[in-house]
Amino acid sequence: IAATSTMILGTLLAFPLAWLVGRTNLYGKKFFRSLFVLTYMVPPYLGAMAWLRLLNPNVGTINVLLRALFGMAPDAIGPLNIYSLGGLIWVLTTFYYPYAFITISRAMEKMDPSLEEASRVSGASPLTTVFKITLPMMTPSLIAGALLVFISAASCYGIPSIIGAPGKVHTVTTRIIEYNGLGAQGLSDATGLAVFLMMIAIVV
Repeated sequence: IAATSTMILGTLLAFPLAWLVGRTNLYGKKFFRSLFVLTYMVPPYLGAMAWLRLLNPNVGTINVLLRALFGMAPDAIGPLNIYSLGGLIWVLTTFYYPYAFITISRAMEKMDPSLEEASRVSGASPLTTVFKITLPMMTPSLIAGALLVFISAASCYGIPSIIGAPGKVHTVTTRIIEYNGLGAQGLSDATGLAVFLMMIAIVV
């Protein structure tokens, strides 16, 4: 669930950003391209700890500000909870959408612009051109980027161990580590899960 949701959200986030830097006259393209892949360069453990500082249900900076903004009790919990499936998906998405962004943006830069120009000359709006020309041509790159995000999210251990485990949200990777410490039977279960994860990666 976490990997599939991350794949969908990551691709939905990556495509418009890739379109901005690859197919528009956006000012400062190099700056924004570097900005959009910044999380690619940050270790997952460090990023997860940063999100904990922001969205911890008790003392997270964003939660403290929201409680003050909406007049909630200072010692209340939430309203946002990073220790949940939604929180895990969000942090995974912010870290792994650059895989899709890099794949899609490079493909967009190499795409023949004359097809989009012909669409505009024929009277199509920019939005129509995106849906009828750009998206169909980008479909292979979209799929490739999405699958990269899926594999990366499914095989990640650092973020689920920090974000998911305290909220009892377990993934295949955290279960592998958990079972690995339970003796011979646990080792067999951990190996089975590892093979399962490897088979998914091979099929993808």
